[in-house]
Amino acid sequence: MEHDEQAERLEREVEKLEHESERVGEHIDQARDEWEAKEADSSVPGAQPDETEEPGKRTDPSGPDTGATPDAPEAAGEPSDPDDPGTAR
Repeated sequence: MEHDEQAERLEREVEKLEHESERVGEHIDQARDEWEAKEADSSVPGAQPDETEEPGKRTDPSGPDTGATPDAPEAAGEPSDPDDPGTAR
């Protein structure tokens, strides 16, 4: 009997997870539709793709971003302010 109870509990869990998966999928679809509408609206700053990008084919914004430009002193491991006594050379 214990196996039957566990099987029923797992079936309920599967149904719950399937429902949540559908809900999340709908949320993603809604967010995608909203973003595509913003891309089409020229009054939304920053939403239009670059000329080199196809609409809806943006690059992944979650890629690595160090926040430093290659020419910045911090990128080369140098202190940004040579007069700062807290940074030794």
